Amino acid sequence: MKAPYITGMIGVISVVLWLAVFLPGITINSQPFRTSLLNGDFALYNIFMTMIAYTLTNTAVLCCLAGILGATAHCLIKNCTESSSSIIFTGIMRGFVVYLLLLAGVYAATPAPFTSTTPEQYVRMAGTVSLLAFVVNFEPNLFQSLINMAQTNRRS
Repeated sequence: MKAPYITGMIGVISVVLWLAVFLPGITINSQPFRTSLLNGDFALYNIFMTMIAYTLTNTAVLCCLAGILGATAHCLIKNCTESSSSIIFTGIMRGFVVYLLLLAGVYAATPAPFTSTTPEQYVRMAGTVSLLAFVVNFEPNLFQSLINMAQTNRRS
């Protein structure tokens, strides 16, 4: 198998996984699972369902998957020679940095932003942050520009 086929398969799998993670985020109420965890019931099912349905953790996974998708799209279009594991790793790392930026911004603006998220709020947030994670990985120079802006603002 040639590298573009593997890269393409990574992209397709990322899309399917993104949809599989997005669906529980919009349809499943994570409160019962989080309550079980708070009460000491650390069953693997409760941990998994909290991770996949709770807005905070669900969005982190979506950012990482969108990052992989952006990195694979970049490599397919630019004919890059990166290994598959390198594409996945850079996509996850950049996507997670986008997620951290989201958290920093949201918590700076609102003291308790995720106490009762509506499906509409979730869709807006998940869609926006996933798009940003995709774009940052599709065009890595944008990621470097964001880092440079953050460093410049910190020095001011």
